[in-house]
Amino acid sequence: MGLQDRRKMEACKYSYDGLKLDQFTKRVIAISPTVFGFNEQCAKDNAFQHSPSKSADKTIEKAKEEHKGYVANMRAAGVEVVVYDQANDAAVDSIFPDWFTVQRGDSIPDGVLTVYPMCHPIRREEKNTKIIEELKKTCKHFIDLSSLEATGEFLEGKGSLIYDHRNNKIYCCLSDRAKLSALEKYVGLLNKISLKPWKMVTFQAKDKEGKVIYHTDCMLQLLNKHALLCEESLLDPQRTMIIEELSSTKLNICPYAILTISFEEASHMCCNILNAINVNRDNVLLMSLQAYEHYTKEHKNILEMNYKVVVSDVSTIEYVGGGSTRCLLAEFFQALSLILMLSLIHIS
Repeated sequence: MGLQDRRKMEACKYSYDGLKLDQFTKRVIAISPTVFGFNEQCAKDNAFQHSPSKSADKTIEKAKEEHKGYVANMRAAGVEVVVYDQANDAAVDSIFPDWFTVQRGDSIPDGVLTVYPMCHPIRREEKNTKIIEELKKTCKHFIDLSSLEATGEFLEGKGSLIYDHRNNKIYCCLSDRAKLSALEKYVGLLNKISLKPWKMVTFQAKDKEGKVIYHTDCMLQLLNKHALLCEESLLDPQRTMIIEELSSTKLNICPYAILTISFEEASHMCCNILNAINVNRDNVLLMSLQAYEHYTKEHKNILEMNYKVVVSDVSTIEYVGGGSTRCLLAEFFQALSLILMLSLIHIS
């Protein structure tokens, strides 16, 4: 099978079938903002951020309104949402829970909570003891990488890491916020508790201005059937390598059909979306109004044919905070229910 064929291939026969829930989450965590604003520290390497034209109070109120609407839209679509209040008013980016992940699946059935080393000091203030203690109760394993902040080894959680649970890979765009040494230490710890080893797929990507892309989810996203990839942000041989890693039948149990996202689409948050599973076991695609309006007609048709698309207006949050619908959530993978576990055992 040639490279062009792999880009156009049909979705893998092993993709979501109503039982296998390890790739996408049924429950998400959102942080309700008390304070929100322009973060000067992070704006140095986040090209999506802009200083607001509105007053601080109006910006906060608008962000609260958008966040509340987003949560309501998710719940109306049947996605379970757990909402925590912002714990520290000084941490104006608390609305973006990049500092922790909860992973659970075939490889780590008992679950692992990981707390990550954040690059900018103000973002370290987002770490919430209440959230940590409550989530630790749901997972057998706990990894805390916070000590790496002292040595300048950063790895900003779900922003930096795209997990492929079906194929046991972690995709990471290396940057000042995602250091290779931190990733190697993390994967080393992860593989000590995982039933199957995780493979690191690392690369560097640049935006249309030639600046290093700071978070992986600005240019890559994995969905049930598709991988959204901004190929323009990559140079060969890395571009060819990433396409192979995503779509090759030799390198994957379940390869993806690639949707090639343009710089124009990527600059409008078209990769910063999230595939979740609702109560009806539909694949729900959570995206912003900005993203929806900037997909090409072809891409929009493909997504609407294959997913239940839920669109939310988070334009103030995007403009000021530099993050979109995926940035606003943390996946909360749950243990398989007893009925589902018995079903899987019976099937096997």
